[in-house]
Amino acid sequence: MPLPPLTQCKPLNYRNYRLYPQLHLNDQNYPIIPELPIAEPNFMWGKKDARQFTNELDKTYELIVHWKRNIFRVPQGNGGKQFVAELARLYGAFAAASALETVALKAAIVMPQLLLQKPHQKSKTKEHITCLKRRLELWKDGDLTSLLNEASTTQYRLEKSFRQRKTTNNPARQFADLIFRGKIKQALEMLSKNGTGGVLRLEDTISTNDTTRSVKETLKSKHPPSQPAAQDVCAQGNPPQVHPITYDAINATLIRSVALQARGACGPSGLEAYDWRRLCTSFQSSSDTLCEALASSAKRLCSVHINHQLVSPLLACRLIALDKCPGVRPIGIGDTSILKVVKGEIQEATGSKQLCTGQISGVEAAIHTARECFLKEDTQAVLLIDATNAFNSLNRNVALHNIQFTCPELSTMLYNTYRAPSDLYIDGETILSQEGTTQGDPLAMPMYALATIPLIDKLPRDVTQIWYADDASAIGSLTSLRAWWEELSTHGPKYGYYANASKTWLVTKENAQSEASEIFSGTALTLPLTEGPT
Repeated sequence: MPLPPLTQCKPLNYRNYRLYPQLHLNDQNYPIIPELPIAEPNFMWGKKDARQFTNELDKTYELIVHWKRNIFRVPQGNGGKQFVAELARLYGAFAAASALETVALKAAIVMPQLLLQKPHQKSKTKEHITCLKRRLELWKDGDLTSLLNEASTTQYRLEKSFRQRKTTNNPARQFADLIFRGKIKQALEMLSKNGTGGVLRLEDTISTNDTTRSVKETLKSKHPPSQPAAQDVCAQGNPPQVHPITYDAINATLIRSVALQARGACGPSGLEAYDWRRLCTSFQSSSDTLCEALASSAKRLCSVHINHQLVSPLLACRLIALDKCPGVRPIGIGDTSILKVVKGEIQEATGSKQLCTGQISGVEAAIHTARECFLKEDTQAVLLIDATNAFNSLNRNVALHNIQFTCPELSTMLYNTYRAPSDLYIDGETILSQEGTTQGDPLAMPMYALATIPLIDKLPRDVTQIWYADDASAIGSLTSLRAWWEELSTHGPKYGYYANASKTWLVTKENAQSEASEIFSGTALTLPLTEGPT
């Protein structure tokens, strides 16, 4: 039985448009985050009804998100066009809120892993064309069981081969593989690396500050549980309304432009940035339809409040643990088109208070400003702040509430992205991201910058503040810096900003050394005071 045709994406209703409900505070002063109900799925996929297909899709999804990447490039010809057209149909179904809405995004993540699995490591394009044609028929019939059995067998053989090669390090082969896949930057970095760092596995151990923990324990500690919000840090009143015409610039042309510029590894679907470039540009009318469907999906995410269960497959990430030597940096690999549309609004909202949102020569301006302020006669010191686990500790409830006011153009997209925990997959296990932003997410830096603006505004203004994401500097007299530090230590945690005293430096002028020791006595600053230039 053929699948239902691609549903035309419904235009947004400009007349009756409303932003999602404001996050009102309850009696405990915690924001109430509303959730929309999900309609009971009602469709036929091949010979299977909605309930049967949904159950099989859920089980398949839980397996494939942990698989190693083993997919071939979508071949040219009719098979490739059919694959791209089916992917476009799924994203179009989500954009139009059709009957397939409940499974569309999850199916779009599962499909590449099931249909594009290499039959063996040395398979050729001719074999790929044959496999894709056969698997597309099974997919249209809804036979996920047959597809899963075949792909699972391939994955088992791949895992077995991986274990045999685990102790073998062949830099020449790794370099050639990166070059073949178009990852020139990574290949050159591999040649120039000094032997430290790299990607860690869950069972590896790391030592920091005389303590030894497994990577798994460290990653879990870096993804804390969700924290409530206090009323005194939540903006009051009604947020501004955003007309949906704001997002009309998200179109097929923009999607294609973003795809051509994208760089990066694969998420749970197994598709890398290079694969998306080909899907969006190399299959004629099928690519055009896919770009239109992706644009319509992005518009819906930007302008309509959506139940998190519908979009969670799109938000899940493949997590990698990078060795910081010492320490671990978690990076999530998982829509960047929205940033191109509202970049001006983001920069207008942050202004010169946060310099991490793409301001031209922002870092250079910060350096010159810091030097000029430090050399002033009435300046005694500069306080250099670093935050503990900054991006993962940001209070989501507070951030999502306040961004409605600081940058309403981006707030709905962020709300749909971060209103509930997202899954991070690593080495066969799942870690929940319940707080903060996911490093590697294109939305992470704008969200962090916008979320810290209310904190910056709340701090004393008799010092010069310079912020770049979580790295902050304050310049002024010693007494004003002490007061600023106390306010940051008091109010920062309410926003999810925890100043790290062990990495905080107070740089003083030579004639202010003794006074600084007296004024900052009793604080949590543990590093010795450092003499600066006169």
